[in-house]
Amino acid sequence: MARVAVVDYIADAYANVGAPLFPTDVKARAVARRKIREADEYVAQSMERLVERVLFTPREEWDHDKIAKARERFLAELAYFENELTGDFLVGELGAADFTLYPLLALALRMESRTMPDLDIAAHIGPRLTAWMRRIEALPFFGKTYPPHWRTAT
Repeated sequence: MARVAVVDYIADAYANVGAPLFPTDVKARAVARRKIREADEYVAQSMERLVERVLFTPREEWDHDKIAKARERFLAELAYFENELTGDFLVGELGAADFTLYPLLALALRMESRTMPDLDIAAHIGPRLTAWMRRIEALPFFGKTYPPHWRTAT
């Protein structure tokens, strides 16, 4: 739920700067808020279980069955968003829902590439979400928001 509060704060604090984070249409705004909650409640919670089992458990104590179950739950949530994505962004124009979901996928992919390649998450992200991620990454301000410590390989 913390992500919802952060997104609401940013939308209010910077309402007069740049494009709005939420659609002006009431119905579209409600859909955006629903998708933010779904990302926060379902994708983030399944991600947190995966992170706990991989990043916060010593490698020699990894329980591969628990990791597999957490991975499957996370992938099921991504499949939902794959089916929900019908345009370039989650709700019409680029906005709060996109900025809520993207970091969760980015963290999963980073965890896969740096810690546990056999998670095989990247191969299971559908074509719509993959293209959506590339659109996010192509935004002119993306580089300024990317965590500096993620830029360096170790």
